[in-house]
Amino acid sequence: TNADPKWRGVQRLTWTRGPLQLSVRHKYIGEVENGRIAGARATGAALPNVPVLQLAAQHYFDVSATWDFDDRYSVYAVVE
Repeated sequence: TNADPKWRGVQRLTWTRGPLQLSVRHKYIGEVENGRIAGARATGAALPNVPVLQLAAQHYFDVSATWDFDDRYSVYAVVE
């Protein structure tokens, strides 16, 4: 059984000025219980002895930029 967080989400903020476009993306994954523990609880089996019981919530950020030279050419860069 895989662990499944209760909350998750993605937000994006984009700013455009002429040929330049800048974006910031935020991805959130809520805390999760170890999948083996969640599976054991769901089936009523004995709880396994695992070193990591729970994973904390995580935030990820990406920054990207696009520059349009004309209708045919553009440059795109991203930092994850």
